[in-house]
Amino acid sequence: MKINLQKKFLILFCILIFVLYLLCIYFYPKTRDEFYYLVNDHSTVIAEFSNSYFNVNARIGQFFSNLSGRSMLANLITSGLMFVNFFYLSFLTVFRTFPTANSLNLKKSIIISGLFIFLINYFGEMFFYVPYSTNYTLTNVFYLLYIFVIIEYFIYNRDLFSLYKIPVWLIIVFGIFTGMGNEHVPPALLLLTGLLFLSFIIKNKKILLPSKKISFAFISVIIGYFILFFAPANRVRFKKEGKQEFGFNIADYFGNLKLISKIYYYYNFELLIFLGIISTVVILLFVRRKIEKSLIFELLSYIFLALVCIFITAYSPIIGTRLLFFSNVLFILSGFIILFRNNHSFFTSSTKTNLATILVGLFVGTYFISAFMISKNANENYCKVMTEIENKAKSSKNVIIEKSFDYQMSIFGKLNRKVLLDTGESYIDTDNKSNTPVEKNIIYFFKINTIKSEK
Repeated sequence: MKINLQKKFLILFCILIFVLYLLCIYFYPKTRDEFYYLVNDHSTVIAEFSNSYFNVNARIGQFFSNLSGRSMLANLITSGLMFVNFFYLSFLTVFRTFPTANSLNLKKSIIISGLFIFLINYFGEMFFYVPYSTNYTLTNVFYLLYIFVIIEYFIYNRDLFSLYKIPVWLIIVFGIFTGMGNEHVPPALLLLTGLLFLSFIIKNKKILLPSKKISFAFISVIIGYFILFFAPANRVRFKKEGKQEFGFNIADYFGNLKLISKIYYYYNFELLIFLGIISTVVILLFVRRKIEKSLIFELLSYIFLALVCIFITAYSPIIGTRLLFFSNVLFILSGFIILFRNNHSFFTSSTKTNLATILVGLFVGTYFISAFMISKNANENYCKVMTEIENKAKSSKNVIIEKSFDYQMSIFGKLNRKVLLDTGESYIDTDNKSNTPVEKNIIYFFKINTIKSEK
């Protein structure tokens, strides 16, 4: 009876968190590039993505960005599926077992999800802000699935595609989608697959081709990446940033590596401390020979992927936290594997598990309640400013508003950054001669000539 009550409580808690997450999605204010979606584009989503492929952004995630940016229902569905599947695959990666709705698995899910939210200092921008959630977080769902499949095949000798009778056509679609995700991740996935295949040959001491379905997945990722890499929009983006598409400037490259190190220091300091602790634990386990050989290869695969992606990211014309998200996900999941899969005593002790679940659960609940309040307040501010612009646009083509957007709540301090991408204060400035990107979209939407704020 006690177990049933505990299970019901845990299920209700998970449902509550999911509902709060969807409420954050619903109330999250228009931010930065989302102002582009103010104008209702009467073309189809496919036509809009076609334009993006040639002129703006060729990533497949942009299709879902356009879809979610123009429809709240589509946004709620896409975000909901992304949220559930991301943490489902995180659980699968950490424990190598499909999660079921028993009490222990629910506790495990709460613990690793809560710790992940704590360690990703910019969780809000990756899960609430449509252009990033669709172009980066959503694609991570496919990356994690691909990585899990190839790790299981090459390291643990399980062909999941064949075991679960996944049709070839679905594998091809999955592979192409994965290849079209982001410019910096598929090359690392392909390189890791090649190295695992090489070790597979060395291990068996003869040339053996991977299974038919694994081969189809690999080739499909290559095709998808070629479709992305040679997209006309990439030349447009590099030219816009004043960079050559196939050029290489060593000074710029090392400058970007330095910038990446600063991003880790200022935006992911918690993660750096976590990785330091995990590194110490790994060394102790290795010295004491308490870590299996297959697990070592698995962890090395994740770290290899994470580091290769960082070095590829340094080639990008723009460096931002979003480009490091995939690497950070793998760093965090690797740490969780060391803590929770390798050290079985943690979850065999009900006292430790219950205490950790309560503490992490309190953090998760506090975070999402705060995120809901911040999002709702920001949405009210957005509506207030937009209403002021609309009213003043009726009487003048040169609009002057009292104050720009202000999304943050001072009571929450630094927690605002874990929810909001921007505060919105810089969106409308005091200068009506040069326009910010947001001002340009607002001017076009309200059909006015200029806009500025008094302060």
